[in-house]
Amino acid sequence: MDDATRLAEISALVRTVTKLPETTLVTAESTFTDDLGIDSLDLVALFLEVQDQYEITIDDDQIGSMRCVGDLLRLVNSGHGDSKAA
Repeated sequence: MDDATRLAEISALVRTVTKLPETTLVTAESTFTDDLGIDSLDLVALFLEVQDQYEITIDDDQIGSMRCVGDLLRLVNSGHGDSKAA
């Protein structure tokens, strides 16, 4: 899957989970708190949804380093999240 397609998927998840209006632009550079106004509870819900969607586990250390949508995209693309046991 190419980056543009995966970014569109992740942007859609961000929009759905956090209930952002359709008029809010979500790009790889969009920061979760400053640009998108996502609070900590919605951010946790987003990361849980990403874990379910992509069957990875995101470590607490990884969560602390994610500031923007692009960080989340890179994590999903790189496979640095631990794969869930099947």
